Amino acid sequence: MKTIFQVCDLTDPFDPQHRTYREINNAQIHKFDINDLVEIESGVRAFIHKQLRDCDGTPLYSLGVDDKENRSDYNTSGGFGEDHMKLIKKGNN
Repeated sequence: MKTIFQVCDLTDPFDPQHRTYREINNAQIHKFDINDLVEIESGVRAFIHKQLRDCDGTPLYSLGVDDKENRSDYNTSGGFGEDHMKLIKKGNN
């Protein structure tokens, strides 16, 4: 039987704690909070609706057009990474 390894489960050779890439990603704190207004690279502005994580633990976000508490998943789009967003305004949490 073949064993399949995922890159995210390999040990980072430069990490002093000898953690896997997944452990390093899961230890990262989300940069943006729920209800923060952000702008993505295309110039579109949206509110953070949910904080998510990718399968390797990378912080991701679900974005939507309103900052109301009664949101539905139909009004959001997920999978946006921090590297492609900038904060416009802190939300009311």
